[in-house]
Amino acid sequence: MTACIEDNIVDHGRMRPCLEMEEHDTLPAGRARDFMSTPPRTLRGDDSALELVRLMCDECLHHVLVVDSAKRLIGLVSDRDFLRSFGPHDKTSQLAETKVAQIMTRSVITAGAEDSVRSVVSLFTRHGIGCVPIMLGENPVGIITRSDLLRVLENILG
Repeated sequence: MTACIEDNIVDHGRMRPCLEMEEHDTLPAGRARDFMSTPPRTLRGDDSALELVRLMCDECLHHVLVVDSAKRLIGLVSDRDFLRSFGPHDKTSQLAETKVAQIMTRSVITAGAEDSVRSVVSLFTRHGIGCVPIMLGENPVGIITRSDLLRVLENILG
């Protein structure tokens, strides 16, 4: 028997379907597609770091996926990647010249839209990461962040 956590889960202003939860389980029985944020925010590798800053600030993002011209995932930039590259010092003059590809993480841990919630959570804990892009083939269709997982946990705990 399953119990509905909530009629809908609101994620960034969009309504989400209810996640089903087994009575004996502590994690929802849903798939990654059930609670990923969509559409994923993306930039191209040749976009400037200034464009990255604008996107992250305008949309309050901690992670931006980097795609090629065919919209295939080629990397990821987190706020930590950005701070590592620019640090606390005033380097705003470098933002326009620095390309996103220069500061992105190239080795990205991903999951498929049909992967279980449990397997996605396992990726977070095993790899110490802050987000998991959700893929359909080579193309990102969504992203699951720690914030998304905390919302699921908040609904479970009531």
